[in-house]
Amino acid sequence: MIAVDTGELMKVILYVQDMNAQVAFYRDSLGLAVKEPDGVNDFRDFYWVELQTGSCSLILHTGGKGHVDEDTPKLVFRVSNIHASRANLLEKGVKMGEVRSTDPGALVCEGRDPEGNAFSLEGREDEEHSTTIVTMTPGMTPTYVSVNSRRGRSITLLRKNKFVMAAEILVVSAVLCSGVFLGSLQLITTLLLVMALLWLQGKTWSRLGLSNPQRWRLIIFLGATFGFIYALLQTLAIGPLIEHYTHPSFYLPFLMQDTSPISLISTLIQTWTSAAFVEEMVFRGYLMNRLADLFGHDGPGWAIALVLQSVVFGIAHLAQGPTSAIETGIYGIFAGLLYLGSSRNLWICAITRGAMETFALALKFAGL
Repeated sequence: MIAVDTGELMKVILYVQDMNAQVAFYRDSLGLAVKEPDGVNDFRDFYWVELQTGSCSLILHTGGKGHVDEDTPKLVFRVSNIHASRANLLEKGVKMGEVRSTDPGALVCEGRDPEGNAFSLEGREDEEHSTTIVTMTPGMTPTYVSVNSRRGRSITLLRKNKFVMAAEILVVSAVLCSGVFLGSLQLITTLLLVMALLWLQGKTWSRLGLSNPQRWRLIIFLGATFGFIYALLQTLAIGPLIEHYTHPSFYLPFLMQDTSPISLISTLIQTWTSAAFVEEMVFRGYLMNRLADLFGHDGPGWAIALVLQSVVFGIAHLAQGPTSAIETGIYGIFAGLLYLGSSRNLWICAITRGAMETFALALKFAGL
């Protein structure tokens, strides 16, 4: 079912060439009653004839070209908030047109499914001001609040006001880059801040990529494979090349002060919690999506988001030295591409990060 707030299929539009012949077929042969126009026998001058089929209407519309592939029926869904439904579909990669007004108070938005078949959303302007979508968690019923409530106003402001978005991104980025002052509290502070902002925006972590995967084994396999491949690239190519110009100490000295088994275990726990999950949630899940909200959910918008989040990611690790900042920024590009390439799946990013760091720690533990 399409992820709209009601999921109500209100009409199917069929494009026809001969209106009289088609009305006769559906009315006389199939027994469907003509709802509009009423009391008419000759339909040649009508471009729109509505037949009642129960809870859904069949619309016969002139303009058919006699080509089955070009005259595909169009599905029309009724929604109570067309702008919120359109934004939700755009976030999921669905091709959607702009919202336009057809009749006074009526709003329409055209879309295309993966095979190019047309569908549309229909709503009314008066309903736009009554409710707004708060959460769209996969597998759960959407939650609504009034736009006139405090939370409704905050959701509208944080979702639509570009200046507020920019200010929010700057504040979160400043906190992320304050590791010198906050130390170990940096990630905890940022995570709490981000969770509060997501609540104010009416979003959930599942919408950002932490929904329950259906194929856990594949997710784990891909994450472990990508992590191992990048660890090899880091060890054999990226690290040595950057260290040749910066002359640093070992690029992970902050993780493990000694090579005892106890230190290794505690460092692995820290790595998988703070680096693998928290950092991927904050940088790839929150920051990258928020930058796309600001610059657009299209190709250029995501490209800008990809670059900027990697820059912030590198600066946030500047306390560990310029080499670590550069290497981390490069990894941010890789992780961002992985996030986009996996249809924004944070599980793959987290497992990849954890596997990569685990491999690096294993090398250090082995004295390599």
